[in-house]
Amino acid sequence: MPMKRLIVISTLLSSILLANCTPQEEQKAIQIWKQSIHQESDLNQKLSTLNKAFRICPLERIDIDKQIILAQGGLLTSKKIEELNERNSQMDSIPQLHKDNNAKKLNELLGIRFDNTLRAVEEIGGEYRIDITFEVNRYDVHTKNSSSKIQEIIDKITEEIKKDKNALFGLEGGASSEGTPQDNKELSKRRAIALKQVILKKYPKYSQNIKIYANGESELVCEGEFLPEEDSSGNYTCITKEDKEASRRVTIRRER
Repeated sequence: MPMKRLIVISTLLSSILLANCTPQEEQKAIQIWKQSIHQESDLNQKLSTLNKAFRICPLERIDIDKQIILAQGGLLTSKKIEELNERNSQMDSIPQLHKDNNAKKLNELLGIRFDNTLRAVEEIGGEYRIDITFEVNRYDVHTKNSSSKIQEIIDKITEEIKKDKNALFGLEGGASSEGTPQDNKELSKRRAIALKQVILKKYPKYSQNIKIYANGESELVCEGEFLPEEDSSGNYTCITKEDKEASRRVTIRRER
């Protein structure tokens, strides 16, 4: 079915007042809604899945995701996209990371750069990001990475600081989903600290230019670039397959 025809159907369905449904209907609708997360490459298929879920139980999270497809199809004005962005930010029935993912899409449609980290770090001076990966349950920097690669990264950071004494780099420690959230938080912090120590061993005067963050497992790397979801126990999982090696990382990101 052509995209425009599906969009018209979606618009008509979304005009219906959101109704109550049974717990069983809500659970079924959410299951189908989660299936749509796999379908970013085919908006027609994604919209069809969302419509199916919406007919079972017209939840706001489903309606918002449908409206985002309308925006991506060029059928919403900038004002409507701004209103949808605000509506998305106020919704409390979905994980924050899913709201962030929605906001990223909407802001890009508005021509606004959106940094999809937990802190929404402002990007200054251009894109700057490097990932360094680690072995399972390890935080020693040289376990997986060659010394030449580490040195290249250190030289790049210090070169930027020499150009701008106010430059600030965040070392964002991460972990894969193995282990408890508490253990992963601590492990991710140790990874970031270990990398900072390697940098300061050669350039000790740059300590104030480097900050440490412990993301734990909250920023898992999921197949298809999907964001992880948090359950009621504080555990994060990927709806798609997790790239565990990529999750065990420290991301170096320039903040200013």
